[in-house]
Amino acid sequence: MSADSDLFLFKMLKGGVDKRTRDMMGMAIAHTLSAKLALPPIAPSAAEAEIVRQLDLTGFAAVAPIFSPADLAEIEAYFADKPISFSDSDLDTTGFRGLLADNPGNLRFGHWDQDVVSGCPQFCRAAHAPSLLRIAEAYLGAPPTVSTLTAWWSFPSTAMRGGMQNFHHDRDDFRLLKVFTYLTDATETTGPHEFIQETHSFNALMSFMSRGAALTGQQQKEFVQWMEQHRKADDDVHKYFPKENILTITGNRGATFFEDTRGLHRGLPPVTGPRLAFEICYTMTPKLSSIYKPIPRACAADPTYAGTTRATRLFYSDLRHE
Repeated sequence: MSADSDLFLFKMLKGGVDKRTRDMMGMAIAHTLSAKLALPPIAPSAAEAEIVRQLDLTGFAAVAPIFSPADLAEIEAYFADKPISFSDSDLDTTGFRGLLADNPGNLRFGHWDQDVVSGCPQFCRAAHAPSLLRIAEAYLGAPPTVSTLTAWWSFPSTAMRGGMQNFHHDRDDFRLLKVFTYLTDATETTGPHEFIQETHSFNALMSFMSRGAALTGQQQKEFVQWMEQHRKADDDVHKYFPKENILTITGNRGATFFEDTRGLHRGLPPVTGPRLAFEICYTMTPKLSSIYKPIPRACAADPTYAGTTRATRLFYSDLRHE
């Protein structure tokens, strides 16, 4: 794409058009991309198709852990001697750097540099996992691109609540899907993820509105306009959505779930202990605001999914067979 077309799409994503139009643009882009790439279609299994169905309906689906207990132990060992950037601003890299034990305290977040995250063999294998890629392709309607591969700490802090700890929706692409795994236990007081079901797509939102409390025409208009705001106040969220729509996702280390984060979501601030989470984001195209510096692959690309090398191209530059 040209710089002008990139800028146009970026503006559309960030609020240049409404949710319904963004969804329609997403479907059109998916169709065009599939036709252009002409990769062999990969049909999901029955179990994978059920996950996609749940995602279509609610935007959320819990799945089996993608890491074994042995994987989790190896991930912990891999990162033990890797410096962390600590800050109060999401994935900021300008704050204090040190090992986990050097945490200066009262900072909300910590994360590793991208090449360190990409170099973790277990994360590399997750990025290349055929089942995850099949689910992503079936949900997006086009061959996926891994556009985020990250792991971050959330720490208890008295500092002002950070950006991604407020309800918000992602606009990284016109269609997207994420898979999250807890790398530490996530209890109600150690920073669990929260997601509001049926807020991921315009059709799901309209279905929710049709079943909810009766809203006047003016109230419906105000609700749709409010949904366009990037970040939401807690009081407004609880005014519009019943408790049954707001999922607080707790789980033991290894718990895994898919989510369309175009829907409203946040990570609750930890209170009694820190939380470490891993994320893969699947989009149709690279994030327009990101700069990617691929590294040699830390694992072999599984040949059972035809688009694996393309899907992981932003993070891995070649094939190194084990």
